[in-house]
Amino acid sequence: MKKSIAVIDCAVKDPAIACFNRLQRETDKNLSYHNFPMQGVRSLNLEEGFEALIILGSHSNVGDGSDWHGPLIDFTIKNLKNNTPVFGICFAHQLLAHYFGSTMRANPGEKTLEGLREFELKSDTFGLKGKQSFFTAHNFQIEKLGQELEVLGQTEDSPFEFLAHKSLPYWSCQSHPEGSDFFLENEISFKLDESSRKKGLESGLGFLKAFISYV
Repeated sequence: MKKSIAVIDCAVKDPAIACFNRLQRETDKNLSYHNFPMQGVRSLNLEEGFEALIILGSHSNVGDGSDWHGPLIDFTIKNLKNNTPVFGICFAHQLLAHYFGSTMRANPGEKTLEGLREFELKSDTFGLKGKQSFFTAHNFQIEKLGQELEVLGQTEDSPFEFLAHKSLPYWSCQSHPEGSDFFLENEISFKLDESSRKKGLESGLGFLKAFISYV
């Protein structure tokens, strides 16, 4: 059986089907969609391993302690220890950072940070260098970073924007490179100007395609 790159949706509100479809159209790699809050590991266990995992965001948060958080961590760590590359986004960025010893907090003033976030990669990552521009929408963030992780990109309001594990094939970001037009309409409360919208769509897609090509 040909292995796929598993796109694991953590949505508890609107499934990220539009983001998955957009990514599938733009790559010749075999992708598979799995909604973890609804399906758990059932659909994932139907396949004989994965080439890589991309774990998406959620309206859930680490402090919820939802019953599917633990199984998702267990599944992800099992794959990482088998040297399967993993890329975590927003909620997944926080959930796995917490597993690796980080602490979380609400944003200052409990404010939702949303819009277009620009940051610069500190080192070559998946063949990319320099500035990246991703859409962002989150209410929580990392407060203190666990010792197993290192920072590869940061901004003033997101000091732990882009992370990597020091020994395992794990990377993650607080923002949303997978963001689609549907994401913009449903997760960001104000309308971005056309230049910012185009920049975020192109930069995010380009980054995920670089990760997919890397694995």
